[in-house]
Amino acid sequence: MALGLLLGVEPAKAAGEGSSTGGAQSVAPFVLVEPIVLPVIKNKRPYGFLIVEFIVDTEDPGTATIVKKSMPRLRDAYIQTLSEYVWFEYRHYEPVKLGRLDARLQSVTDWTIGDRKTRILFRQVMVQGPS
Repeated sequence: MALGLLLGVEPAKAAGEGSSTGGAQSVAPFVLVEPIVLPVIKNKRPYGFLIVEFIVDTEDPGTATIVKKSMPRLRDAYIQTLSEYVWFEYRHYEPVKLGRLDARLQSVTDWTIGDRKTRILFRQVMVQGPS
C-alpha cells in the first residue's frame, strides 16, 4: 500500500482490482502471424524465397483468443498450404496471385478453428529472388 501511495496509484488499482474492465485485460480483435518464409525452386535449383506476412482479423476478442491458442496448428497448416501453392501454382515469371493465397489461407483458418468470423489481411507478400 505504501508503495502504491509513493507511485501515485490507488491501492485497489495497484493490486489489479477495481479497473473499469473488471480486472480483465482486453484482447485485440486480431492476431499477427509471424512471417512465413518458403523457398522457391526454379529448374531444380533455389530461385529465391516467398515471404508472406498477414493478420487474422476476428470480429470479437473471444475468437482472437481461440486463434492465439490454435496458432501452432494454424501455423503448421499455413506452411503446408503455402508450400503447396509454391510447388504447384506459383510461376516465377508471374506475380503472386493474392486471391489464391487468400482463398487458401482463409480455407485453412476456417477448417482449423471452425467456421468462425475471421478474415485474412495481408501485410506483405513478396518473392525475394536471387541477389
